[in-house]
Amino acid sequence: MSTTSTDLSSAESSHRLAVEIEAQVEHLDLATVINISQAVSGELVLEKLIDAIMRTAIEHGGAERGVLVLSRSTESRIAAQGTMCDGRIVVKLHDQPMTPAVVPESLMRHVLCTNESVTLNDAAAQNQFAADAYIRLQHVCSIVCLPLLNRGQPIGALYLENNLTPRAFTPARIAVLKLLASQAAISLQQARLCRDLTEREATIRCLVEAQAPQTGDELRAIIDNAHVFLWSHLPDGYCDFLNQSWLNYFNLSLQEAQGAGWARVLHPDDAAHHLESWQKSVLTGIPFETQARYRRSDGEYRWFLNRAKPRRDKTGRIVKWYGTNIDIENLKRTEARLRQSEAYLAEAQRLSHTGSFGWNLAAGEIIWSDETYRIFEYDYARKPSVDMLVQRVHPEDRALVQELIDRVSKSGADFEHEYRLLLPDGRVKHVHAIAHASQDASGKREFIGAVIDVTERKITEGQLRCRAQELQRSEFYLAEGQRLGHTGSWAFNPSGFFEYWSRELFQIYGLDPRRGAPTLEQYLATIHPEDRDFMAETVKGMCALGSGFDVKMRIIRPEGVRYIRCVGIPVFDNGVLKKSLGTAMDITEQEQLTVELQRREGYLAEAQKLSRTGSWAWNPSEDITYWSEECFRVLSFDPQAALPHITEFFQRLHPDDQPGIRELVQTAIREKSDWEGDYRIVHPNGPTRDIHVVAHPVLSASGQLVEFVGTVIDVTEHKRAEQERARLRQMEEELRNTQAEFARVTCVVTMGELTASIAHEVNQPLGAMVTSAASAARWLAAEPPRMDKARRALERIAADGRRAAAIIERIRALLKRETPRKDWLDVNEMILEVITLPQYEMRQNDIVLETRLTADLPRVLGDKVQCQQVLLNLIVNAIEAMNAIKERPRELTIVSASDGPDAVSIEVRDSGTGIDLDHTPHMFEPFYTTKTEGLGIGLSISRSIVEAHGGRLSAAANAPHGTVFSVSLPVNKPVP
Repeated sequence: MSTTSTDLSSAESSHRLAVEIEAQVEHLDLATVINISQAVSGELVLEKLIDAIMRTAIEHGGAERGVLVLSRSTESRIAAQGTMCDGRIVVKLHDQPMTPAVVPESLMRHVLCTNESVTLNDAAAQNQFAADAYIRLQHVCSIVCLPLLNRGQPIGALYLENNLTPRAFTPARIAVLKLLASQAAISLQQARLCRDLTEREATIRCLVEAQAPQTGDELRAIIDNAHVFLWSHLPDGYCDFLNQSWLNYFNLSLQEAQGAGWARVLHPDDAAHHLESWQKSVLTGIPFETQARYRRSDGEYRWFLNRAKPRRDKTGRIVKWYGTNIDIENLKRTEARLRQSEAYLAEAQRLSHTGSFGWNLAAGEIIWSDETYRIFEYDYARKPSVDMLVQRVHPEDRALVQELIDRVSKSGADFEHEYRLLLPDGRVKHVHAIAHASQDASGKREFIGAVIDVTERKITEGQLRCRAQELQRSEFYLAEGQRLGHTGSWAFNPSGFFEYWSRELFQIYGLDPRRGAPTLEQYLATIHPEDRDFMAETVKGMCALGSGFDVKMRIIRPEGVRYIRCVGIPVFDNGVLKKSLGTAMDITEQEQLTVELQRREGYLAEAQKLSRTGSWAWNPSEDITYWSEECFRVLSFDPQAALPHITEFFQRLHPDDQPGIRELVQTAIREKSDWEGDYRIVHPNGPTRDIHVVAHPVLSASGQLVEFVGTVIDVTEHKRAEQERARLRQMEEELRNTQAEFARVTCVVTMGELTASIAHEVNQPLGAMVTSAASAARWLAAEPPRMDKARRALERIAADGRRAAAIIERIRALLKRETPRKDWLDVNEMILEVITLPQYEMRQNDIVLETRLTADLPRVLGDKVQCQQVLLNLIVNAIEAMNAIKERPRELTIVSASDGPDAVSIEVRDSGTGIDLDHTPHMFEPFYTTKTEGLGIGLSISRSIVEAHGGRLSAAANAPHGTVFSVSLPVNKPVP
């Protein structure tokens, strides 16, 4: 890559170069500026100056080789070459023409013709000088070539190269080289002038000394054609001769310039002093030397160095004065620029708090600039020394500074160090010292350096560190806040690209942060196709109209659709849109919650509507703050109207309910407690409605009542239903009482029918008791008494007595109206107890009883008397059903078994007449009977009892004859 510039005029080039150098020098190290200035401005011997320029250029430019080319009239010649050999810089002076073997001619001529510098960071790459023979053959990596301009006029060029690495000439090094080229151009011109003056004086001396051997015409020709202004005066100061060069330059004839005529070209401000000095030399005979301004033929005044010496005869008498006028205008201007540079440097040191110093190790001499004195706050009259410096150093840094001084005094190496100064008034300064070691021609070492007051910088650095830490914390908090809030920020340039894209934004949109901010096309590609055109128009309006926006859109991610809220605001500067700033927030969860909330609100509203329940909020110190839509309907207010006042609500209450509700509310406010109540709402154009209200207090953190929230429920239908249920319960209770009474009557009737059987059953144990008593008496009367047989007879008497008592107890229980009592029942045991009751009837009617009882059946929970009543009723019905049977055996079978895993069944089978299928649907209805003497309530009561126990009672035909009644009772396993 190469950098060149377009052609400019000499004045424009000079001005622009000065501006560039001034801007770039501001960024240079002060010690470097001082070294360069001293290296090229303090030498007037041309050869030594060229040597210093080459060494400085190679050292500070980082070059391996350098060539200095100087222009002479129409030809440019190589004045010197320098190379880096084994860490040393070797400079050889030359005076030879440019050749392709030494420098790239095309590049060098370009620089000399255009007065523009050229930098090739990679000379082998494609550029306008790549075809140059030198570049192709030498395989140069990096090249820099700078013109040497003095007052806009080229006097040569400085060429440097590096064959080791591309981009060797960094911007900082190029800035140093431009400064060096500027200083070198001035110093080279000054050295040339000094050399020309010396050569001219030598020429004049030779001419004067050689005029005797020359003929008059030859001598006159030489003098007139000399490039030096020559003149002669008579001993009294009268001008009698000026050479033709002088006359042509000032456009005067010899007659006009003779005598005192030449003085007319003197500047008015210089004439008096100049003529006075000349008269003094004429009177005293001392050599004449002065500087004055002469007016050239074009009217411009230029400075001239005027010198004259008297020629004496053998007696010492002055016979003539011979003198010269040498144009030193360029030298004067150079000196003025140098003085100005020194003034600028001093002012720059003062403004930048940077002082310079020189330290000659051998002589122990130290030189400080004025600013160095100001930094250390010493009197300018004091001669600086090492002890003075160490004395000012802060005690905590003094040992390190002394160690540094001792070390560099021995090694003579460059150094750089920061330390503190402790001033007499207790103030502390921070200083930064840097120095470069150099060696003069005699081999003596000295340091040239700078000391910078960096106190303000240290303070600023501390403040900046604090601010940087605060900024880092702020950036961290912002990034963390964006991460937690799923919010990213961006900046968009009106030209159509994103200037900034925060880290969280990459996460939200699923983009790779390593690729930087996305293009507009990449951004739009992440947006849902249905929202993409809308977002593109939004961005277009933002850029064209400078409008802000707040929109919701969708983006496509691998895991699904995400909802994004995007906000943008324009930033204007003097009415011109500079950029747009904004945020993007992932609101997917909020959107889903909103949808869910809307769905639930819909469900709640529908549930409130279906249940006639409204919700509300009321602030006692203000008014009603919220009513749901159903609350309006329940309390008969218009849902489209505004919230009513609490007074309007109380006006709707039934007059009889208002005092009670007011007292209830006041108590809740006073105690900040929950409350619940019932009241009636009088609708304006409708019936009175019953309302149930429930309220809960909401308290602040300090325990103050904020508001009540609650519900109102229209319980009108509920109350009516409760009243209806109460009426039905009353009817049901009456029916149950009636059924119980019928059951008792049935039981009595049944027991009446069983009286004969019961009497027979009671007579059996009584007769057995009489027989056993007689037997016991005989056994006791025997000699000897038979005690064992008598004891057994007495035991039989006791057993028969208990059996008779049990029969009587069962009869009493059946006849009593006692409250049902549920116990754990053994089904088989219950069957065996019941079948003892109708034994007499079964014998009277020749009925054969068979029991098929399954062992280990689970117990059932029930009222034993009621269950026995059901079973006894079924057995009596079976006996009656078989009375008319003559042609086949009368058989009664009772079976117990499991009815699946959760029930036990009891079957009563007879071989009677059976049932008519037409009568089956009605046989369990109350008062339905097919018997001439029956009441028709036995089976109805039996079914009611079975169903009250959670079971079922059914009837079916028995095979081959008769009927089978089945009772199924649920199993309830008792706790052991």
